[in-house]
Amino acid sequence: FIPRPLVAEAYEPELRGALVELEGARAEATRVAAEAAVRLRDMQPHAMNGLASAPAVPALIGTLKGDDTVRIPAMEALARIGDASAMAPLLEVFLDSTASEPVRGHAAMALAHVSAASGVDSPEFLGALAEAIKGEGSLDYMLMLGKAVGVARIGASDRIALLSALRPRVHVDTVE
Repeated sequence: FIPRPLVAEAYEPELRGALVELEGARAEATRVAAEAAVRLRDMQPHAMNGLASAPAVPALIGTLKGDDTVRIPAMEALARIGDASAMAPLLEVFLDSTASEPVRGHAAMALAHVSAASGVDSPEFLGALAEAIKGEGSLDYMLMLGKAVGVARIGASDRIALLSALRPRVHVDTVE
């Protein structure tokens, strides 16, 4: 009787090697996607002669569920492009309580820029922004929310109410 090695033991070294290769490929793909998002962010959204970033909106939206190193520049690119089709996916990121504060803050900023550029009012964004300002968050996050309030397409009374709610949370030095 010749004992045969257990299947797992026989293939374990090859499986470990394959996993290492897969992780390396995934890291490289993430790096390339992040670089592409940065390049799209820095391009002109609607260039007359040459490449424009606006046609990349669907691809940028597709990255919003990925790695933070890709999501943040993708949201910055979407903010610069200002296409209203990005509003719902950006709102989903902003409302995602499992996302990091920097990601949610960038989503709020992108939503504000898209609403201003596209002329689209979003009561859902306004409500989510008000809830976020009432909630917990770091100073950096609250500052991003304040900037979003300043940029977003919001009526004057709503803007004043949001900034008033934010004021006790964010201390600003004033010069007299």
